[in-house]
Amino acid sequence: MPGGPHIDAARAGALIAERFPDLAALPVTPLGAGTDHAAFDAGGRAVVRFGMGGESADALMREARLTGMLAPLLDLAVPEFRWLAPPGHADTPAMGGYPRLAGAPAIVWDGALSTRACGPPMGAALRVLHELDPAPFARIGVPEDLEPDLSDWRDDALEDLDAVGVLGALTPQEGADLEAILVRPLTAAGVRPRLLHGDLAAEHVLLDEAGTPVAVIDWSDACLGDPARDLGGLLHWGGAPLLAAAATAYGPLPTALVERAHWYAACRAVADIRFGAERALPVYVAAGRAALGHLAAM
Repeated sequence: MPGGPHIDAARAGALIAERFPDLAALPVTPLGAGTDHAAFDAGGRAVVRFGMGGESADALMREARLTGMLAPLLDLAVPEFRWLAPPGHADTPAMGGYPRLAGAPAIVWDGALSTRACGPPMGAALRVLHELDPAPFARIGVPEDLEPDLSDWRDDALEDLDAVGVLGALTPQEGADLEAILVRPLTAAGVRPRLLHGDLAAEHVLLDEAGTPVAVIDWSDACLGDPARDLGGLLHWGGAPLLAAAATAYGPLPTALVERAHWYAACRAVADIRFGAERALPVYVAAGRAALGHLAAM
């Protein structure tokens, strides 16, 4: 895994026992891993995340401070870290643990998406988040990530698209249609940076048995940036119907905001397809392809 040592369940269990003794007797099973973090369940009691390198370690510590500030402000639950340990010697990563939250990630939830159940709670949470004064969050180290010309996002998405083409995960026509979206001349000039989740998509929203959002997890990519980025996560997940349902609680969505949200969703879709294809995780490929279907229908 780039950026730090590989962590498997045995290593995670040993580190948890060493650094969080009150969790030592619990069985440890993997929940998932990205390029920067790996997460493990500790006996159904806690989720323990490992920062896999210097920057991700800093991000994990910052995330703990951030969610502590957000917990009393949002109606949806967020992780509240009760166990924290900075990086240790040589190959000992940063670690953070929080009580396991109720609900299942929407990306693996097996029910039909109800925009009526999902939209308003997500819209209300994003309204609160995006209306917060960014200054206190800047003071705890939440970075600004807003490029007016969107060039870095565009370059990364086109690189992902090239990789997906080599992997054969999209047809040539699908690739051409997606490229046409990615090269559109959009701008975020004049956008006022707001506090964002930064990686809002179905895998980071937990649903209860009725399909209603109850929690938002993984705030490691939180930043001060373009609100369209979070709204694009809703488009990626549930398309225009979910965004419209969210708007009933979020408030009016100007055309330019929706256009950028559509574009961010396309960037995220191709990134998910690449991630899933390269790591043999079909759920991510399916989520990315579903997002492309949502966007094509708009």
